Amino acid sequence: MDLLDKIIAGTNDTLIMELDIAGYEGDTLEYRKLSINETKKYQRIINKSLGTVSTTERNGFRQMNGQEAVAELNIAESSDAEYKADIYLVKTSLTIDGKESLNDKQIEAMPSILFEEIVKQLKEANNLNNTRDSEKEVKKS
Repeated sequence: MDLLDKIIAGTNDTLIMELDIAGYEGDTLEYRKLSINETKKYQRIINKSLGTVSTTERNGFRQMNGQEAVAELNIAESSDAEYKADIYLVKTSLTIDGKESLNDKQIEAMPSILFEEIVKQLKEANNLNNTRDSEKEVKKS
């Protein structure tokens, strides 16, 4: 398959994830990578918890006077948003050819060690390793 065929195939290609955690050694899971739109939705779910952060700091005046501009973030909301995004990541990555393999309730019922391992591997496969770019989002406002 040449590069053009791979691009056209996009996220239809499936990959195999090998689990290497207690109780699941040697087990495999079929998944697919996220599309650009799915990746944006994943990031939007996380960034939504940031809300609108604004500051009057424009020219570094406060820095020159030894003061700092302050923004408040709700860590609990941020953590909840990341959890919801991870549920979305698992559900979407395991949906192959339009067939949903697990629903939200089934994913939420997974042992946490299994969920965390699957999320970790899916983030690596999709280059989402804690990519919440808060600084970039703050600069947009």
